[in-house]
Amino acid sequence: MIAVAVGGALARPAVADELPVPDDPPAEAPIDPALEANRAEARRRFEQGVALAQAGNCDAAIAELRASYELVPRPNTLYNIGQCNETLGRYADAVATYEEFLAVAPADDPDRRLVEAQIASLRRLLGRIVLRTNVEAEVWLGDRLLGQAPGELLIEGGRHTIELRREGYDPIRREVDLAGGRVVELDLELRKLAPKIIRQNTVVERKAEGLPRYLFWSGVGATSAALLVGTGFGVHALLGQRDAEAIDPRLPRDDERDSIERSAKIADIGFLAAGVFAVGTTVVYFLTDWGGPAEQPTLAPTPVPGGAALSLTGAW
Repeated sequence: MIAVAVGGALARPAVADELPVPDDPPAEAPIDPALEANRAEARRRFEQGVALAQAGNCDAAIAELRASYELVPRPNTLYNIGQCNETLGRYADAVATYEEFLAVAPADDPDRRLVEAQIASLRRLLGRIVLRTNVEAEVWLGDRLLGQAPGELLIEGGRHTIELRREGYDPIRREVDLAGGRVVELDLELRKLAPKIIRQNTVVERKAEGLPRYLFWSGVGATSAALLVGTGFGVHALLGQRDAEAIDPRLPRDDERDSIERSAKIADIGFLAAGVFAVGTTVVYFLTDWGGPAEQPTLAPTPVPGGAALSLTGAW
């Protein structure tokens, strides 16, 4: 039952015949505006809490009643909070609130015996959970903070899932079947969270590198060599043909003809290879990483004793 005692409950008047009759009328005590404002706010919240409880919204009622008690601490407000917890089936919270009531209520409060009887009755519906843990942690039941571990907790009988939480540790959940008046002991070990490894992908911008220079110069050398071979054997074939015709205007002899044809074929092969190497070298030239304004390769004739030769210059 919710105790509804609103009118005048916040400031209970004294009985007139209990007051001594002074010779002179006492001066009125000064009124503290802040205290009066707190009392008015406490009365409003108390009435709102009672109305919510009567409407069946005990969660909101508890919030309003607690706010009223913080403004003006009255035992009757605690009694109503205990009644709301009992209605919600939170018997452990109800017991804690009733014990708080007994701690602040006067010794002659008429509700003390009733509250003591309610505590004794509710305790028979509660079980105890004894928690032993390696570190201190909060114990939660759904969205309710039950208390701290290691330690003992009073909780309503039934099947519950409790959760231990501590910052920096993995939470632990355990299902507990708890009967009223029974004790369940749990040994739990919380483990530290594994350190988070932040992987950072480093993007390395690589400049596209060209072919090494020696490939180009190797191609130039191969082209020049094939060209020289083709030129040499071509000249040899022409000179052989001329000498044979000078000796005999008729067709050359078989051995001379074979030598001329062989030189001509080698010259053709040399020129063909020079053409292939030249094309490949040209392609390599455009793919080569010259690394800045290096001296570009040049092919130029160079005089030598007794004749001339091709000279290749450039950065190697």
